[in-house]
Amino acid sequence: MSQADVAQAAYDAVSNQVVRGAEAFKFLATAAELARTTQSSLTDTQNLLSSAINSYGLSVEDADRLSAQLFTTIDVGRVKVSEIANTFGRTTFLGNALGVTLEEIQAGLATLTVQGVRTSDAETFLTNVFQKLLKPTEATTRILNQLGVASGEAAVQTFGFSGVLEKLVNLVKMVMLILQNCLMKLEVERALKA
Repeated sequence: MSQADVAQAAYDAVSNQVVRGAEAFKFLATAAELARTTQSSLTDTQNLLSSAINSYGLSVEDADRLSAQLFTTIDVGRVKVSEIANTFGRTTFLGNALGVTLEEIQAGLATLTVQGVRTSDAETFLTNVFQKLLKPTEATTRILNQLGVASGEAAVQTFGFSGVLEKLVNLVKMVMLILQNCLMKLEVERALKA
């Protein structure tokens, strides 16, 4: 890492309102270790850690724990720091507003990407789900009511984020079965009329 990289990362950390004064050195040491282990730039790892800290109202004291968690997400999933460094904050901000934990978001990214979904698409998927649950359409509201909850936040609080996704997947499967049965009945009716 060049002095220019360190200076830029330090400036960004202060600018992102994550650190003040001397705590910048410890934070940058954590970001530098994450950069080294993930073969990423210091600026990218600093931006990634800053996004998580700011989105969840955490402190610089949480940087080591967050760094370890993010390393696991990158290691287990098919995610690169450079792919999420400047977009992770959008996803985590909405997830936090919904009551989704940072760990659930990271697990979602890892799970989707290891199945072959591009990182940007996985983030877009999570962001869209969060938005639909935060500001549900009439159709989403009906689905939430079928689940016995009044809002997306209540669904996450009641079932957990993975539980909400599981219930939505099950509803989609049920609708698909109903559609298949309807199509089969139509084919039988057409065959009988012929």
